[in-house]
Amino acid sequence: MLVTVRGRIDYEERKTLNAIYGPNGAVVAWLETDSIRSPRGAVIGRLSDDAVYNLRGGHVGYFNNRMFRDNSGHIVAFMEGATGGPVKPVRQVRPVQPV
Repeated sequence: MLVTVRGRIDYEERKTLNAIYGPNGAVVAWLETDSIRSPRGAVIGRLSDDAVYNLRGGHVGYFNNRMFRDNSGHIVAFMEGATGGPVKPVRQVRPVQPV
């Protein structure tokens, strides 16, 4: 069974993916615990505390207040409930969650 709750998808197996929105408000990735997944579901990065790493272990940015920033401090993505920073764009309709 699939239950959808504004920006979040819960699976019966207790797998929860939260939408990550890009600058135009479209879903660009999903966050599952500490794994960042592509729109198709492949793991593309990891969170460790407030640091964001690619799969090779390279530091690519920060995650604070539900916003993703690159190493220069620019906001590159956000999640529902993000606080601070510039006004967030209107979120577009989410695509179907990867299986």
